[in-house]
Amino acid sequence: MTTTITYPHGLGDCVYFAHQLPLYQRRGHDIKIVCNQDKRCLFPPESVLKGKIAAPKVAWDHAKHLESINDENHWMANKAMFNFSARPMPDIGSPSAELWREFAAEKVDITSRIPVPAVDMVQRYFATLERPITLLHTKGNSFQKAKSVPDDLALEIYRAVLNEVGGTLILLDWDNRVPRVAHGKIKHLTDDWKRLGVEELLAAIQQADLVLGIDSGPLHLCRFFDTPSVSLWFNGHHPAKYSLPREQQVNICLKNDAPKGNKYTRWFYNIVEEQGDQIRASVVGRTCRQMLSSPRYLRRERIGKDVMLQHWIQDWMRGGMGAGSTFVDRDQSFDLMLRHLSGINQPCVVETGCIRAEEDWRGAGFSTYLLGASVAAMDGSLHSVDSSPTNTAFARKWTRFFDRHVDVRQGDSIDYLQHLAVDIDLLYLDSMDTLQAGCAEHRLREVQAAEKRLHPKSMVVMEDTSLLKGQWQRKGRLAIPWMIERGWKPVHIGHQTVLVRG
Repeated sequence: MTTTITYPHGLGDCVYFAHQLPLYQRRGHDIKIVCNQDKRCLFPPESVLKGKIAAPKVAWDHAKHLESINDENHWMANKAMFNFSARPMPDIGSPSAELWREFAAEKVDITSRIPVPAVDMVQRYFATLERPITLLHTKGNSFQKAKSVPDDLALEIYRAVLNEVGGTLILLDWDNRVPRVAHGKIKHLTDDWKRLGVEELLAAIQQADLVLGIDSGPLHLCRFFDTPSVSLWFNGHHPAKYSLPREQQVNICLKNDAPKGNKYTRWFYNIVEEQGDQIRASVVGRTCRQMLSSPRYLRRERIGKDVMLQHWIQDWMRGGMGAGSTFVDRDQSFDLMLRHLSGINQPCVVETGCIRAEEDWRGAGFSTYLLGASVAAMDGSLHSVDSSPTNTAFARKWTRFFDRHVDVRQGDSIDYLQHLAVDIDLLYLDSMDTLQAGCAEHRLREVQAAEKRLHPKSMVVMEDTSLLKGQWQRKGRLAIPWMIERGWKPVHIGHQTVLVRG
C-alpha cells in the first residue's frame, strides 16, 4: 500500500523521520515523500518525489513531559517516537516498548547517497588541517535562544577543546553569528572554507574526528555515521526528547533542567550531568578528550557509555572524610575494579550488601547500580545478595533496565556464597553496617565461604576497610590478615581495600 506525504520540517526532524521509514516499510507500507530539495539525500531515492506535488503534511508534535516518565516508559517523552502512526502516516500501532526497541536500534546507512564530488572536496580541505578535526556548532535556527551556547561560554569552549583535544576546530556558522578568534587552529566555515550544503555537511561529518554541538541539524546528522559526538543540552532541551540513543554520543545535560529525566534516561543516552546552572567549558573539553581517547573500561564501540562511567567514578564517587578517619576515595578503588573487569570476557561480579538509598554515590557508593551498569555494558553478570527485603526490592527497582545482567537476591550472604555456582572475577563485600556487632567476623566468614569460587585472577574489594598505625580497621580487620596469609596482596588501601593474588 502506497502513502504519499509532504514532509517540510527541519533538518533534525528529517533525520529522525528517515529512521522511522524502515519500520513502516518492514510492515509493508510504501511511503512516497515530498520534501525540500536539500533534504532529499536523507531519504531513499525511490521514496522521494520530485516536482510540485500536493500531498498531506505529516504532523510532528511534541510528546509527553520528560518529568512525567520513568525508566520503563521514558520513550513516551521522545518526539520522534511519539509521532509514529500520526496521520497521514499509516497506522502501525500505538507507541510501545517493543516498537521503541526496534526504533532505537535502527541504523540507516546513507553513505552511497553522498555525491563523490562532495566527499572529495571535504577530503582535500581536511588534508590541509591538523588532526583531530572537531566540527563545532553552537548557534541554532529554531528556538535559537534556548538551544544556543552563549557567546562567552562558546569562547571558553573553543579554548577548552583546543587545550584538551588539540588539532583543528571548525566553527559551523552559516550566518555569521558566532564569536571569531584570531587563531591558526580555529577555522570559520565561511571565512576559511565555504558555505556547506546538506550533502557536503554529511561528507564533513563522516570524515571529521568529532562533532560537538547543540540540539540542531549537524548534531542529529551524526546518527547516520560512527563519528563520535558530544552534545550540549540546556533550557529544557533534552536528548530523551529530541534524539535517539547512540553509542558514539555523550550528552551533557543540566541536573536542574530534568532531575528525573536524567536519572531515568542516563543509561540509554550516555548522560554526563552538570550539577550547576550552566555547562562548564572544562567538562566539555574533558568529555571531548575522553571521546577521542582509548576507552578506559569498555570496547571502542561503546565509547559513550565508557565516558559516562568515567564521569560517575571521577565526579560522583569521591567523598570527603569517612567515619574511619580516612578519605572516601571510591573513585580510586572503583576505577581499579572496572579496569580489572575490562580485561575479562563476560565478567562475573558478586556483591554482598546492596544499595538502599537513591543516588547515594558519595555516601555508600551506589555500588549495585554502578557495577550493574558496568557488567551490562560488558555483557557480564552481577549477583547481589542482601538480608533486607526492603533493600533488595530497592536494588531491583534501580537495576531493572540492566535486565538479565543483574540478579538481586534476599538472604544470608554467607549461605549464599557457600552455595554459589559461578566463578567470581570480582568479589565486592559490603554487607552489615560497620557499627553492627560482629561485622568483622561476618566479613571473615564471607571470604572463607567464597574462597572456593575465587580463581588466580580474581579481585576482592572490602568496603569500609582501612589501615591506621599498621593495624587493619573496621569491617575487614579480621578478613584482611587471613587473606594476606593465603597469598593475597593489597593493591589499594583507602576507604576501601582492594586485593589481588600476590
